[in-house]
Amino acid sequence: MATLAQVKMGAAAYIEQEIIAKIDGWQKWVAGAAVSMALNRADGIFDILKQNPAIKLLGVIDDSGNIDIEALYTEFKRQAQRGPISFDVPMIGKLTLNESDVDKIYANIKGVSA
Repeated sequence: MATLAQVKMGAAAYIEQEIIAKIDGWQKWVAGAAVSMALNRADGIFDILKQNPAIKLLGVIDDSGNIDIEALYTEFKRQAQRGPISFDVPMIGKLTLNESDVDKIYANIKGVSA
């Protein structure tokens, strides 16, 4: 289990190391600002997600608000083994994630103490 603070800090570390660090020019600032704004709003988004029936059914958030990061990691790792995914990020360009990215995100979250 992980707290929302751990997930936010781990995600921020991954994004900084693996995405923002590799961007040049004005896009670096835009990406940094967008990530910062999203993380600042994450608590409100999380509160909404906790009430979502599908999230409740999956049981990935307990009554104390802890996130079952191990279960999420296991399932995303399994899906990532099917092959990489790519998607366009506005003003940044194409982003591709693969199995090693799932491992890095998980390691960043588990390596952070809140």
